[in-house]
Amino acid sequence: MAEELWRTDLEPTVAGILTGNEPLTFAAHAAVYSKIFNYVAEGKAKGSSEESQAQIYTQVQTFLDEHTKRIASAAPTSDDGELATYYDTEWDRFSSGAAVLHRLLNYLNRHYVFRKRAEGHLNIVTIRNLALGSWRENVFEPLSPRLEKASPNQEQVESIRNRLNSEELLDDKFKEMRITSPQPA
Repeated sequence: MAEELWRTDLEPTVAGILTGNEPLTFAAHAAVYSKIFNYVAEGKAKGSSEESQAQIYTQVQTFLDEHTKRIASAAPTSDDGELATYYDTEWDRFSSGAAVLHRLLNYLNRHYVFRKRAEGHLNIVTIRNLALGSWRENVFEPLSPRLEKASPNQEQVESIRNRLNSEELLDDKFKEMRITSPQPA
């Protein structure tokens, strides 16, 4: 059941959100949120709620890892100056999508992530932090040596590294994590 929910409803929505190709309408948000809620509630009725939630969480994590690896592999290889522009463009798209995804999957945060963390499973993080961790590991760290060379301000790269390693980064701080200059408000 989790695989079907992921394949038919969640994966296309998550892909559209993260690529910026399909804006999430209120109706689509409500529909997906309701499907997650119903799936988890059905799991509770069957006594398999935690397993259901863990499956969704794992599928989101796998998707984020694959998506961020594709971003890194598409980075320009010959021009480090072009790399900074590419990085900023992809960061803007990804960070906006991660914020939307975090809100879309807030039910999972509240009923799975927060409970697991309270039980001591600190490797289970919010959807926003899951997305940021994927970005850090699969995009930022592999590209950071080249970004440091390309950036006129190497402190900016170090600042981004520190922010990505922080426990919780709020949406309003995302624009400060660009290599070239903050995105206009």
